[in-house]
Amino acid sequence: MKSKIDQFSVDLNPMLNVARDGTVLYSNEASEPLLQEWGAEIGEKLPSSIVDIAQSVISRNSPEKIEVKVGNKLYLVVFSPLPEEQYVNISGFDISDQKESEKGMVSEAREKAERDTPVEELRKSEEEYRHSVEYVPTGIYEIDYNGPRFKRVNNAMCKILGYTREELIAKNPLDLMDPESWVRFQDRIRRVLAGEPVDESVAFRVFTKDGRAIWIELNVKLQYKDGKLDDALVVAHDITKCKQAEEALAFQASLLSHSHDAVTVANENYIITHWNKAAEKLFGWAAEEVIGKSSKDIFQTKVPSSSKKEAIEKMLRDNEYDGEVFYKRKDGTYICTHVRTTVLQGLQGEFKGTISVFHDFTECKQAEEALRESEEKYRSIFDSVDEGFCIIEMIFDAEGKPVDYLFLETNRAFKRQTGMHDAIGKRMREFVPNHEEHWFEIYGAIAKTGEPRRFTQTAKPLIGGWYDVYAFPYGGPNSNKVAILFNDITERKRAEKALRESEEKFRVALRSSPTAVFQQDLNLRYTWVYQPHPHFTPEGLLGKRDEDVLDPQDAAPIIALKQRALAEQRPLQGDVVIWVNGNPFYYTLSIEPLYDTRGMLIGISGASTDITERKRAEEALRESEAKYHGLFDSMAEAFELMELIYKNGKPVDYIFLDVNPAWERMTGLKKEQVLGRKASEAVGSVESYWPEAMDRALKTGEIIQIENYGVALDKWYSVNMWKFSETACGVTITDMTESKKAEEALRIANETLEKRVQERTSELEQAYKFLKKIETIRNQEIHHRVKNNLQVISSLLDLQAEKFDNKECIKDSEVMEAFKESQNRVISMALIHEEFHKGGGTDTLNFSQYIKNLADNLFLTYKFGSDGIILDMDIEENIFFDMDTSIPLGMIINELVSNSLKHAFSGREKGEIKIKLHREERKECIESISEDCKSTNFTLTISDNGVGILEELDIEDLNSLGFQLVISLVDQLDGEFELKRNNGTEFTMRFTVTEKDDPTQVDLKSQECSN
Repeated sequence: MKSKIDQFSVDLNPMLNVARDGTVLYSNEASEPLLQEWGAEIGEKLPSSIVDIAQSVISRNSPEKIEVKVGNKLYLVVFSPLPEEQYVNISGFDISDQKESEKGMVSEAREKAERDTPVEELRKSEEEYRHSVEYVPTGIYEIDYNGPRFKRVNNAMCKILGYTREELIAKNPLDLMDPESWVRFQDRIRRVLAGEPVDESVAFRVFTKDGRAIWIELNVKLQYKDGKLDDALVVAHDITKCKQAEEALAFQASLLSHSHDAVTVANENYIITHWNKAAEKLFGWAAEEVIGKSSKDIFQTKVPSSSKKEAIEKMLRDNEYDGEVFYKRKDGTYICTHVRTTVLQGLQGEFKGTISVFHDFTECKQAEEALRESEEKYRSIFDSVDEGFCIIEMIFDAEGKPVDYLFLETNRAFKRQTGMHDAIGKRMREFVPNHEEHWFEIYGAIAKTGEPRRFTQTAKPLIGGWYDVYAFPYGGPNSNKVAILFNDITERKRAEKALRESEEKFRVALRSSPTAVFQQDLNLRYTWVYQPHPHFTPEGLLGKRDEDVLDPQDAAPIIALKQRALAEQRPLQGDVVIWVNGNPFYYTLSIEPLYDTRGMLIGISGASTDITERKRAEEALRESEAKYHGLFDSMAEAFELMELIYKNGKPVDYIFLDVNPAWERMTGLKKEQVLGRKASEAVGSVESYWPEAMDRALKTGEIIQIENYGVALDKWYSVNMWKFSETACGVTITDMTESKKAEEALRIANETLEKRVQERTSELEQAYKFLKKIETIRNQEIHHRVKNNLQVISSLLDLQAEKFDNKECIKDSEVMEAFKESQNRVISMALIHEEFHKGGGTDTLNFSQYIKNLADNLFLTYKFGSDGIILDMDIEENIFFDMDTSIPLGMIINELVSNSLKHAFSGREKGEIKIKLHREERKECIESISEDCKSTNFTLTISDNGVGILEELDIEDLNSLGFQLVISLVDQLDGEFELKRNNGTEFTMRFTVTEKDDPTQVDLKSQECSN
């Protein structure tokens, strides 16, 4: 049979694993001839004769060998027991060739001896026999027990041991054995000499010449002389591979049995044939409960039958299945397992069964779920934690001194506890320039040393005066990052100071009071005592328990009260009595659980007040109680004493125990009508919140306050409830109807006032919008009038120029040129006012569009003689300037472009004028935003490829009005200019202005905000 379990395939010799009942659990491919001889397969039982041998081997815990004839082959079959697992390993070795050699050799010698009777022939026969023995492939030697020593050895034996014949003849055979084999050999000799029977076949572990340890099986024929053991003829077989196979098979069986994973085997009919101890533990079924049953009945899963069918088909197709499956255990619970099932196949590849290995993943799955829930809880807690948290990166100067730190992460509580908002990405000194140096020193040391630190420190510039801090390194070595968990403990510090003052006052007060205070650990041993009662001392109580210092009958109720406070972890109080010298002393004992700073219960704290005098006065008080009952009857507030009624552990009703006259007047009911009766019977119905509130008062010992509206009386009542006894509550009821009416009137007045404020605010907003609109219209009208006036001036200059136009003497003179230049300057200013007028009266101008209009106008003005001159404009879109920038900058452009049109292309038909205006990016403004970065740098370049200006001319010394005007206007804008005269003229001006927003976008934003 062929097994597909690779880890169980060892060598080519037959190997089987058989249960005590003879069931074949495992076999390799070489075992097929033996199984066919025995008529069995994996999962089936061997013949009874073989089963008897297996059971005998297990019972005796001793191996056994038999020879099995299969066809033309003869096998030496070795049964090796595994008694703890109740298994037998069966190993087979083909010894056909060895047996035939031995048999043929002996037979031939005997036949020759019988045939040749003469002595010479007999001697020849012996020599031929010895020659045959010498070269037979089986090891044969003769040993002399008197030595002991080797007498003769054949070649095969020399080859097995690795020695020459001479070396073996000179050796003591015992020197070749390992210690254990040597002891067994000596014991065998002892038994032989004692006349005890011994097996002819025995196995020993010996060492070859090269130091290897091998196993040889010896078939010994003892020979005696004069009745004494003389020598022996030994046939030796090297069974090392057999032993190795046995050990491997034993190891495999042990793996199956002792594996922490469950291992099961089923045959081709899915009948379970093997079930190891781990499977018993995992699934809850013992091996004898499942072996012989169908695996389909035992393995119940959560998956639908259709999915199970698909899994089986996949396993048969791929010869294995690997996945996670939920299986039902014997007790009905489900477990999550990782299962790997391998198909077992026969020689022809037919299905012979399965072997499955199961690994329990249940705890892993539960741990994963617990981890997921824990992470969700952690995230929720971190989001809502009260402690501030941040991660910072330390900043050191060149000398390694900490000078500042950068905030990388903060939580919600950080803002609340420090008052710093939007801190991420900012430095501490940006918020608090004068922050104390000790903070930088502490965090710098933590970042460098990697050692966490907890400390309390002041931070006066922040909103909290004191902080409790735990800081630890974050992000690995040299990251300079520190994580900080902190809490504002300013109030706690104030409370501690107040507590110290209070404690001192408390001690002063206790000195003259009849109260002793103490603390005890969880074993109720006194750890601290202050001002014990006169018949005790601190030294006599410390380290002792109540039963050590009190009589048993006095200690019992005290111990019970304290143990109850520990068990329930809540404050308790009770009265106790102690007898001293035959006199009773009464005390009120108040006990509270004591916790450490981590919230762990560590014991109790208590106060014992001497109430002996009070107890003595109680009798007198009871006698005078009747005198004071009139006070109860004369109370202005309604009072009732009620006992709670519970049903299924829930408060559902109450019984009237007592009421005062004020209660009668308030409700209209008489005392005798309600006393001893349930409220549901006396007043008709009970709202559920009444008994529930009383129950809270009884359980907490606190005063419970509620407000109640009486529908029948149309009145509001304030109700106070408190614990009167273990089952009864005292209740006072006050009429608060008038107070409620006053509150309602105040609420209505506040709502009316709020409404009037909102109406007035709306009116003011409308008035502001109207005034803003008026201002816009006024500005628009001013720009319109200025533009018209400038156009009038331009027209007047044009008319004046016409008077000189017809005079030949000055037609081409400088006078006409001056008129034209002045007219262009006026037009440049008029265009600006026109753009401001188009902009709806705002104080900003789209200068990009203005430059295009101005250039077009200049080209129209100088059109004659300049048809071949082209204009190249590179103007950044949507640059907005105010009037103070637009007018001088427009005149500069007018002068420079006009100058190029007039002079640059004299005598030329073609040319090019370039106008370029762009913003300059400032690196420091990209990295941060400051006041300096609200202004923008601009570069204006006007160039031509004309004749240019001579190098020797100084532009600032020219008498030209245009150039003087340009220089003056550049200074007015606080700008600077540069003149280049290569290949024409290039004028570059750099200036800085505060750029204005696009007014259309501002209006849109205003509309969005108003909507």
